[in-house]
Amino acid sequence: MSEIQSYLFDFTEVDDFFDNWNVKFSTTDMDGSNKFQLVLASYSPTNISECLNANGTLNTTNVTGTRVLDCGLIWNNRTIKLAFDVDFNIGNSIVPLKAVFLRHKSTGYVMGYSININSFNITNHLIYDADSIFYSIAKGDING
Repeated sequence: MSEIQSYLFDFTEVDDFFDNWNVKFSTTDMDGSNKFQLVLASYSPTNISECLNANGTLNTTNVTGTRVLDCGLIWNNRTIKLAFDVDFNIGNSIVPLKAVFLRHKSTGYVMGYSININSFNITNHLIYDADSIFYSIAKGDING
């Protein structure tokens, strides 16, 4: 019998999130189709500035052991949420997880991230539930 565990992934927007709104991503892209990706990383620096290139894409020299999962986002009533379940089927392997990045699929721009201080092992399935809210935006600020 497998044990079910839940983990909290508290996403933080990147510093230039609002500067790149309607430049490298748009709410019109948040129509529920696979225009975004969750990137799971086994190894990464703890500081986001070391994880990104100057153009806001992932620095694959520093962020390694990645698995990419397509996802759709929905913009609704000032929230950005996951359109459908995203399931990473790990099987019987044990995979370390250090960080998760949310990025726009076509531009590669990283919108947000959740980096743990230490990696932890996951196995079987890692599921992000539909309607999970990444961001709630009010008065020009984000509550991740």
